[in-house]
Amino acid sequence: MIRITFTPEGIDALERERYNHRNPKAQRRREVLYLKGLGQPNNQIKESCGISGPTLAGYLKLYRDGGIETLKECAMRAVAVSWRPT
Repeated sequence: MIRITFTPEGIDALERERYNHRNPKAQRRREVLYLKGLGQPNNQIKESCGISGPTLAGYLKLYRDGGIETLKECAMRAVAVSWRPT
């Protein structure tokens, strides 16, 4: 089990930023972590967000290891990779 301590500031940041990204994957990542920060059980988060256990674990590890800044970096890389000039 991955243990993460969410600060009130971290939860507030996740709440603000969970829909403020054009990449749906980045939005989902923030939504999952926001729900975890509110104390929702893993099974409920997986069901409501439509993700698997390994995906949830990956999101939790990302946040645990680097906080919200790591989520922002991953989202920026995803947008850069998905954008290709024609």
